[in-house]
Amino acid sequence: MHALDALRGFCAIGVAVYHYRLWSALAVPAPVEGLLAFLGTYGVSIFFILSGYSLAHAYQRRFDGALSGEHVLSYLRRRLARLGPLFAVTVLLSIAGKIATGGDVPDPFTALASILLIFGFVDPANTPVIGGWSIGVEVVFYAFFPFMMLLRRFAFAFLALSLFLTAWVSWRLASLPDLPAGWHWYVHPANQMIFFAGGVFMRLHADRWCAWKQGTWLALLGCVLVVAVLVATGVSELELVTGWRRVLLVSGALLIVAALGAIGTPRSLAKTAEVLGGLSYPLYLLHPLLYFLSSRFIPVSVPSILLLAALAIVGAIFVDRFVDMPLQRRLKGASW
Repeated sequence: MHALDALRGFCAIGVAVYHYRLWSALAVPAPVEGLLAFLGTYGVSIFFILSGYSLAHAYQRRFDGALSGEHVLSYLRRRLARLGPLFAVTVLLSIAGKIATGGDVPDPFTALASILLIFGFVDPANTPVIGGWSIGVEVVFYAFFPFMMLLRRFAFAFLALSLFLTAWVSWRLASLPDLPAGWHWYVHPANQMIFFAGGVFMRLHADRWCAWKQGTWLALLGCVLVVAVLVATGVSELELVTGWRRVLLVSGALLIVAALGAIGTPRSLAKTAEVLGGLSYPLYLLHPLLYFLSSRFIPVSVPSILLLAALAIVGAIFVDRFVDMPLQRRLKGASW
């Protein structure tokens, strides 16, 4: 599934560049703004789709017909081991940064809930890690995933319920002045469930559309990207996640994953895709720290922001290869 690894990496890069442009208030051409707005906002949503899709691919036989306590515990250990160590380090670095800069230091319970990855069940927005809300929501989805697989014949019902919930939250958000005013609603797992459930549903029913011709998928993918850029250009964050734009962009995010899952990746690009997939998690977590550490010392310009993004990507590759991957191998070797 190298194409999906590559997509995960591109989305992480898109989120990082979008944040850098947003935080620096840098002006960019309208088409670039639209692409970054889509990737920055729905790139995180695509992470959830990819998570549901890849988990259903990996575990559909393991959770076929019954839930074994041994299998569920093994699954949860592997998932938490994948996210936990690097996130815990990022929590500590974020708290140290807040102390050094005189920012709001989280209380001990908030810090501990983040380190233990349980904050998503209480308040996903309440974590010292910038952008860390999505990791809390991801853990909530991890907890529900075995039951979704056990009840896979009702996958369409899960999808329909998720669609209703995101429509309801979007309706509530539309009455607010801006997205920060409804941030706790936006990051709620109920609002994001459409993406994870959509990923699971697409993988379970992939045989229905994987037979489509590659040219058909490529044409559809091109159309989705063009529409996404046009829809996302020149609008507020709130408009991106409410109303008819929400309908189009949620559908577009799901179609992008379906298309790349069906198209696949040439072997010549497999290694590049693996690198992109590997850098995605450390880049997502560490790019805010790099920005706020260096923002006082760099001028606001396109070259400086691109250079900072390049440094973040190189740093993420280093962390993945020499820190995260060795740690993951050691945890797996210890039956995690």
